[in-house]
Amino acid sequence: KSGNTAVIDTAGYSTHHWLQLIRSFDAKLGIEKLEALDKAFHFTQSQNSEIQCVWYILAIKNNYDAANAQIENFLCNVGRRKFVRPLFAALLETENGRAFAAKIYDKARPTYHAVTRETIDEMMANAK
Repeated sequence: KSGNTAVIDTAGYSTHHWLQLIRSFDAKLGIEKLEALDKAFHFTQSQNSEIQCVWYILAIKNNYDAANAQIENFLCNVGRRKFVRPLFAALLETENGRAFAAKIYDKARPTYHAVTRETIDEMMANAK
């Protein structure tokens, strides 16, 4: 989809609908379209972990730096591997992302469950 917010009727949307909408956007949507979507729907400021995770992955893939503070906050405060793993995977795809991931992981690692730490430790080691 194009990211044109004027043609998106979100009346009555549930979390599932929002997830489906975000996942329907092209992986490389571009900064301007992400800004428009974020302005219209406030995805970066969402309080729903499911929505945050899929939105932050899209933000990472598009270098949408406006979401970086919230991505860091999310990864430092949410330890569920279900959310942490795909976000670190997206970050580790680029050199800048790897540096950001390392910075976040240094802070967040002590708070993660042992199973999550093992998963992310392995991902970080393989990304170098």
